[in-house]
Amino acid sequence: MVMVEKVKIIRKKSQKSLSMSVERDGTVVIKAPPTVPDERIAQFLEQNRNWIEKVISRYEEKNLLKRYRDGEKFLYLGKEYELKITDKQIEPLILKDKFYLHKNSLENARDIFLALSNPHGSDVTIHP
Repeated sequence: MVMVEKVKIIRKKSQKSLSMSVERDGTVVIKAPPTVPDERIAQFLEQNRNWIEKVISRYEEKNLLKRYRDGEKFLYLGKEYELKITDKQIEPLILKDKFYLHKNSLENARDIFLALSNPHGSDVTIHP
């Protein structure tokens, strides 16, 4: 059985009904109209638990699910790098022989890694 670790609820006026998606870090995103009570959202989450588990399992099988844990592998520019969680640096993320992620940046790890694809820089220091 797959555990749902993070649930993100987005309430939008333009949202007409409940919708759900699963991000590659395993976060379940539920979009809801502002008038929908929390109890209904919890019920919606529970009703879709099998679908969520199936999606997360598929991500795991294809090695797409990223948990940002020590030793996890990441593909960058055609090369695989191991992730090392550390507190011995100032920068949030450094790329040397491995990706070194500062432990205080774990909460934002997904956004930091996504910024790697942004050509206008990010919080990533790359050392050749």
